[in-house]
Parts: sequence; C-alpha cells; structure tokens
Amino acid sequence: ITGHNDTKEYTGSAQNVSGYDVAISNSLYKESDFDFNGSAVATGTDVGTYKMGLVTSQFKNTNANFTNIKFIVNDGSLEITPVKVTVTITGNKDSLTYNGEEQSVTGYEVEISNPSYKEADVTFTGEAAIAKGINVGTYPMGLAEGQFTNNNANYDVTFVVNDGELEITK
Repeated sequence: ITGHNDTKEYTGSAQNVSGYDVAISNSLYKESDFDFNGSAVATGTDVGTYKMGLVTSQFKNTNANFTNIKFIVNDGSLEITPVKVTVTITGNKDSLTYNGEEQSVTGYEVEISNPSYKEADVTFTGEAAIAKGINVGTYPMGLAEGQFTNNNANYDVTFVVNDGELEITK
C-alpha cells in the first residue's frame, strides 16, 4: 500500500491529497480481498508537510482462502510550499531649498507582487526611515534589505530596496 503524495503551493485555503496505490505480489489476491478502515487523506492549509497517517493495522484480509497476508504500508503526504513574493520598498525623496534649518523627508512606499501577501506581514527593523540635513547636499535615508523582515512563513519573500533621500539645493 503506497499513499499518494503531492506538493502544492500555498493558497490560503485547505488543500489535500487522497488515495493510495496497491501492489500485490500474488495475482490471485485482489484489492477486493481486504478492507481498509481509515482515511487516506492528508489535509493542510499552511506551509509544511501533512501525513495521511496510513498504518498496517488499518488493512485487514477478508478472503479466507489467504491466511498469510502481509500488508506493507508507505504513508502518503501533502507538502505545501511557500509562494514566492517580491516586496519592493521605495524610500521617499524630496528636493528642498536651503533655509538654514534642519529639513527632512520620511517614509517609504511598499509594492507587493502578490495581492494575497499583506504589508502587515513585513516588519521594518531600522532606526527610522528618515533622511535629514541642514546644508546643501544629498542625504540618504540608509534603507537596506536587512532592515525588512517577512513575518509570514507561507511566503518566500525577496525584498528589493530603493533608498530614499533628501536633496538640499542652493
């Protein structure tokens, strides 16, 4: 008895694989000669591997003409894999005229390649998304990929970060 196996990408909904294949060493013995008492289904929603739970004790010979029946059971499983997503972070930019005071630009925009992934699944761990300066020049925010973390294991996230900046002109 070999349970079916399948690999599926995460969808946010329950998915399953069911059934098993039978290989019999004696051509006189048929699949109708035994009973199965169990469920040959592996079900899961989140990323991971889900076993059917097939075991030898679930199979019973029902044909009295055969007394030396040995069931060898290989459990089936469902593997749910993460969805690949690209999250693009673009720091805000501004160009301001010198005024003798400290000036700044803050924040960033988020673009996500898959609408099922949410911005709430991203954590920013940097000090602040801010570029500030007083004198004429260009001041980067310092945004970097390492400052962003994926909090949802159902997604394989690639972060693309475009730094923001403040330009102070004469």
